[in-house]
Amino acid sequence: REGEPLRSGEGPVPSNHDGMTALPGPGGRVHLVRNHENRPTAAHPVPTVKGLTYDPAGKGGCTALTLDSRGRVLSERVAIAGTAVNCAGGPTPWHTWLTCEETEDKAGTNGYTKDHGFIFEVHPSDPRRTGAVPLTAMGRFQHEAIAVDPQRGIVYETEDAFLKPFGLFYRFLPE
Repeated sequence: REGEPLRSGEGPVPSNHDGMTALPGPGGRVHLVRNHENRPTAAHPVPTVKGLTYDPAGKGGCTALTLDSRGRVLSERVAIAGTAVNCAGGPTPWHTWLTCEETEDKAGTNGYTKDHGFIFEVHPSDPRRTGAVPLTAMGRFQHEAIAVDPQRGIVYETEDAFLKPFGLFYRFLPE
């Protein structure tokens, strides 16, 4: 629950749970990756972790839980920190999570030290494999969610805009 200690000891469970996925793990395990749609005023920000933090001023990110085949929680940890307003996202066919920032705040706004509005990839069992690297080629805007075509690898992105035209639909073609 929000505010209770993370099992990893990294800090409290962050506020504002939002998008989430369940991904398969070895031996019947399941990895749950959950977004935290935290704004600068979040009661419980995602704790910063060396190597997993994009912008130390960002309060959002993801946490990951690993459950055994009977549904018991084996671990709970920060998967990415220092992002902002992590709304939705989507799972990939290669069993990672693409978390989406639903903001376009620039460095200097709300205390941020870096620009926001990106997608980040999160590896559920080993977050250091993906780190805290924005996927800048996928655009900078108020991302809502993504869906990946498993045959072609095309990523479809939605924008959550609050002014006309009230968001658009994008298609990202990987190289």
